[in-house]
Amino acid sequence: MNGYPTWSGMYLAVVDGTERGKMRALALVVLTVAFALSAHGQITGTRNPSTKVTGGCSSPSPYPCLRTDLGEQQPPSAPNVGGLIGAGSKACDQTLLLVPCGGPVGRILRITDARTDPRRPNVMYDVDNGGSSENQHAGLDGATGGTILLAVGADGGWGPYLFAFNPATFTATRLYRTATNSPTVCETGLGTYAAHGGFYLAGCPYAFSRSNPNWLYVLADGKHLYKYDFTVQTGQAPTPSLVVDLSLHPKCTPGATRWTELSVSENDSAFVWSSAWQQDSAVSWVEVWKPGSGCRQLALSSTAHGVVTGEWGPEGEWGSTAQGTLHNSRLALDGRHVVVTMNGTRLPIPQVWDSAALTVAAPTIGWGHRASGYEHLSQFPQDAYPKPYAGIYSLATAALTALQLDRDHLPAGFVFPDAHPSWMNADPGDTLPVSYIFQQQGGAITSAWINEITEIAADGSQTVWRGVHTFNSGTASGIFSLLYSIHTAFPDGRYIMWESDWMGSIGCSTGASSANCAASNRRGDVFLVQLG
Repeated sequence: MNGYPTWSGMYLAVVDGTERGKMRALALVVLTVAFALSAHGQITGTRNPSTKVTGGCSSPSPYPCLRTDLGEQQPPSAPNVGGLIGAGSKACDQTLLLVPCGGPVGRILRITDARTDPRRPNVMYDVDNGGSSENQHAGLDGATGGTILLAVGADGGWGPYLFAFNPATFTATRLYRTATNSPTVCETGLGTYAAHGGFYLAGCPYAFSRSNPNWLYVLADGKHLYKYDFTVQTGQAPTPSLVVDLSLHPKCTPGATRWTELSVSENDSAFVWSSAWQQDSAVSWVEVWKPGSGCRQLALSSTAHGVVTGEWGPEGEWGSTAQGTLHNSRLALDGRHVVVTMNGTRLPIPQVWDSAALTVAAPTIGWGHRASGYEHLSQFPQDAYPKPYAGIYSLATAALTALQLDRDHLPAGFVFPDAHPSWMNADPGDTLPVSYIFQQQGGAITSAWINEITEIAADGSQTVWRGVHTFNSGTASGIFSLLYSIHTAFPDGRYIMWESDWMGSIGCSTGASSANCAASNRRGDVFLVQLG
């Protein structure tokens, strides 16, 4: 007994889409809750117990319908969302909600399946694009038709596959499914959009605009930044417009052969990309492009200090004594600070470079992944070094500005997995919660938060909202994004997309059914959940 009633599995069935089905499911849930509560008397056995309600929500905003207690909650059986085929299926996970399924909060949508790209059957899909949850895979609210544009990646460096998500109908549709033209940038000659089921690209880093909900940026061959405008979503797919040709800027064209991790600041005032794809190379680069000013370049080496050159701002060694090649880089939404993580010596701290200067700040935090807002970053260390808590740190000064969690606010039995945060929903004050997934690589779940999509407050209240379970086994060997349920928060904060093997139930990369699928061949698909 985990402190909550034993819930019926009926509410975990796929939502059948009919009003009768919804009402039937809701009635069954209400009856089940009433019976369980009457049988057990009251909910007990949890720290800071929440109360199940059938109307309205009692948890603190901005996620009032999610549990905030620290009680262990074993995941239910994975809802049925189909096997190899099942894109568009809808489901719900009641266990972490304060209200029954049937409303908007807690509903889950399967975005992809084994036939999303008919030319490439059985591949896995993700929201990775660089091994981090800081990727901008969801556009701003208000795209054409009231939709939100989604970008999904796939095996082999393919992506984005473009979808239009309709919040009103809770559906996601591939765009330009009948378009007979083909990509003109990135890798070409791979077939028409229609042949691949809709708009796609391959071999380019990409990120949505932070100023226009219909724009998507892509970086081709490391030298050409393009912008797609998807305002017109019918007919032939649009041709991108050139933002900058870096071959015309000699200080912006280092020798990297492949680029990744494109990030865009608020109002599209700056862009950053890097050669982190070559994480073991002797020299790595981080490029900053600022429209109207030009480029700045940081060269990193395992044998020397980093050096900054460019068309604006001071040049010379940056203000860090750290040596090593690049692991990854991210541009904060302020358009100025770049969070640089380096390889080589297992550096326990990120290097925060003020790209307008040579200044570097280094927050004293444990080794682990982090997410940037506007002027702050959040990190939850994956081990207990040096402090077992999550915090909000100033990008300018490296000072701890808000404690997210300390030892007294961790669930009993909680371990420190390799957590991955996303803060794409940050506001200019960096006060909104940060989304975290603590995905375990197999084994029994022994505490709250493990294999759950959570939202951790950034205001010092130390509140953790618990969304839904990832339904991911975490046993897909060698597939980083699937091992760790890499996810992304939408800019509006209401939705999360993540990758999951759905406990091995959605088939194999070989095309075999789940029953004949080894863990190493399990497929991963992209799912979406509404939390607010």
